[in-house]
Amino acid sequence: MLILTPAVSLSGAAADENARANRGAEVAPGVFLAGVEAASTPTGATAPPRAQGTRTREPRIVGGTTTTIEEWPWQVAVADNPALYSGNGFQRQFCGGSLVAPTIVITAAHCAFDVFDGGNDFDDPENFSVITGRTTLSSSQGQEIDVDSIWFPANGMGQRLYNPNTDEWDAIVLVLASPSSSGTIKIAGADETALWAADSVAWATGWGTTSSGGSRSDTLREVQFHMIADSTCGSPTVYGSEFKAQTMVCAGELTGGKDTCQGDSGGPLTVPMAGGGFRLVGDTSWGFGCALPNNPGVYGRLAADPMRTVFRNAILGLAGVDVVGSGGTPPAVPSSTDTDSPETTITKHPKKHVESSQQKVSVRFKFSSDEAGSSFQCRLDQRPLRSCSGPRDYRVGTPDNPRKHLFKVFATDPAGNRDPTPGKFRFRASS
Repeated sequence: MLILTPAVSLSGAAADENARANRGAEVAPGVFLAGVEAASTPTGATAPPRAQGTRTREPRIVGGTTTTIEEWPWQVAVADNPALYSGNGFQRQFCGGSLVAPTIVITAAHCAFDVFDGGNDFDDPENFSVITGRTTLSSSQGQEIDVDSIWFPANGMGQRLYNPNTDEWDAIVLVLASPSSSGTIKIAGADETALWAADSVAWATGWGTTSSGGSRSDTLREVQFHMIADSTCGSPTVYGSEFKAQTMVCAGELTGGKDTCQGDSGGPLTVPMAGGGFRLVGDTSWGFGCALPNNPGVYGRLAADPMRTVFRNAILGLAGVDVVGSGGTPPAVPSSTDTDSPETTITKHPKKHVESSQQKVSVRFKFSSDEAGSSFQCRLDQRPLRSCSGPRDYRVGTPDNPRKHLFKVFATDPAGNRDPTPGKFRFRASS
């Protein structure tokens, strides 16, 4: 395991000398890891005020639909720490993130930079918490966990690579004070670039505004759009020289209408794999407006070097977990030729009232899609949403009083389109 040390903020020659002595481990050629650790708060201390941002870029779900955390279990909300700030999770949330290991979240650097005190540095981790396993932020579902430390890529002098003026290197690592029980996602690996090639289907999720400057959503939302070629994103009619392909990637629709928006920052940009499952390819970074023509969303380029190697090695050192995937293949049908969602049908199910003298009884479901080659995800009650194939068997208890159960199954076609209205079946079981 690598030994990592937090950076110290100084200025001038003293800063250079101190950075050389205290920089963290080298995680890629010429790139090091530096960090901010939580400081203890004096008794009775009050939270620092949030600085008023003046950015013209918008850390930017528009044109999407509501969804559930069971479909995107790695999605997290970054919020003000409830120990220092009042309000429920919805009132305190301001960014998203991706759970890539039980104690590790990747989010946008701008989500933790110059947020509270108007300075020019990353803020104290103690100001932040992370909410996992929650669909509706104002509910008590899931877990809320303190942020223990923040880690960011730095050069050999210990100076951060994140540039708040250009949004280059707009990604950081949050280390949680305790592990989350939610599911995680891996970053797309070097042999998986075909998953996120131009025109491939991609998904973004978050609790951000549903229009530029509009109201945020208390319930998690999802939007499906397409990856956009670097050459298009960097063209004069889109972002020109503002787009830096080394650490940025674009996704959305050039016609507008579908995008991430304010409050979605730091959240996941994901792509589907053949046979089910997703890979992380970016974190929501910036854009001009939301869902405007020729202004798609710009995301941190997590699935390509230098960022992929930097974050892989950084997280290996912090948590001992390899968060980069391998072997995933793209859907069989080219994503750009199929934008229709499949229809899921349950073809066999138990009786609406299952009775048995046994303590447990097995129930069976069969299901199909109207599109050949579709993969499926199934869920019974509050059990985790998992990849499945028919027939699907479950063991349920048969109590003295009838107990209600709900089975759901989602189809995803080979192009990565998911049925927004899953197959459902309700039944009761009793002795």
